[in-house]
Amino acid sequence: SLVQIASTQNINDIFRMEKFKRVGSDGCVRMFNKRFDVPDAIPGSTVIVYYLPWSTDYILVGPDKVYVKPLDAVNNALRFDKPYRGTSSKNNKENHQ
Repeated sequence: SLVQIASTQNINDIFRMEKFKRVGSDGCVRMFNKRFDVPDAIPGSTVIVYYLPWSTDYILVGPDKVYVKPLDAVNNALRFDKPYRGTSSKNNKENHQ
């Protein structure tokens, strides 16, 4: 017989798949022809990746299941053009008067 699941249960937890992936020299793992930036990962190490087969922008990494976003290649290339120093706000004029 079929067991009824609770209506409040997240079905993503039921259908989530896992795969071991190697962290590249750029600190990213590749899935679905995309690169996902994995923070605090050692290049060359292997991490466990949890993913949903129908969602190519949603993966979780590591035993803590940390959500990582796809790498934006344009913003990543331009990150050194205008570095922000000091506070985390982008408008830093009030601090330099």
